[in-house]
Amino acid sequence: MESKPSKKKVTVRFENTVRQVEETLQELGKEDKSDEDVENEINDHSSDDGWDTDLETPPKDGGRALAKALAKSTTVEKLDLQENSLGEDGVDCFAKMLLDNCYIKWVNLAGNMMSSSGARAMGGVIAQNKYLQWLDLSFNNFVDKDAKPLAEGLKSNTNLEFLNLSQNSFCEAGGELIGPALAENNSITELNLSWNHLRLKGAIAICKGMKGNNSIKIIDLSWNGFADEGAEAMREALKRTTHCWRWI
Repeated sequence: MESKPSKKKVTVRFENTVRQVEETLQELGKEDKSDEDVENEINDHSSDDGWDTDLETPPKDGGRALAKALAKSTTVEKLDLQENSLGEDGVDCFAKMLLDNCYIKWVNLAGNMMSSSGARAMGGVIAQNKYLQWLDLSFNNFVDKDAKPLAEGLKSNTNLEFLNLSQNSFCEAGGELIGPALAENNSITELNLSWNHLRLKGAIAICKGMKGNNSIKIIDLSWNGFADEGAEAMREALKRTTHCWRWI
C-alpha cells in the first residue's frame, strides 16, 4: 500500500503581505474588497515560499482577514509581519488568532505601532500560548504602563525562548516591572531590551531579576543610560549569575 506523503511544513514570510493582497485584488478588478476576498487570495498563496512587496498603505481590514486565514492554516510555522502598520485593531486580531494556534512558532511583529492595546493583547499571547518560541515586539511605541501586561505574561510563560523588546520607550518604571518577571520565568534564553530608557532603577530591577533566573543566556541592555551606578548593579549581578554567558 502506498504511504501518504507527510504534510509539508512551510515558512511564510509576510513582508507587507497585506499590502500585496490589496494590490493583487486591485489588479483583478475587485473594487469592493471584502474580508472573504482578501482571505481567499491569501489562502491561494498559503504554500508559497513568501511574498515580498513594498506598497504604501495596508488595505482596510486586511489585518483581520489575514489573521482569519492564518487561523485555518496548519502549515505556517514562521510569520514575519514587521513594519506593516497593522495598528491596534490588526494586532488584536493576530493576538486572538495566536491564542488558538498551535503551529506558529516564530513571529515578528516589529514596527507595527501597537501602543498600549497591542501590549495588552500580546501580553495575553505570551501568558497563554504554549507553542510560540520566538517573538519580536521591537519598535512598537511601548511605554512604562505597557510593561505590566508583558511582564505578567512572562511570569506564567513556559515556552518562549527569544523575546525582543528593543527600541521602545520603557523607562525606570518599566524596568521595575520587567525585572521581577524575569525572576519567575525559566524559558527565555535570549532577551533584548536595548535602546530603551531603563536607567539606574531599571538596571537595578533587571539585575535583581536576573539573579533569580536560570534560563537566560544572552541579554542585551545596551543604550539604556545606566551610568556608573547601573553598571555597578550589572557587575554585582554578574558575580552571582553563573548561567548567563553573554551580557551586551
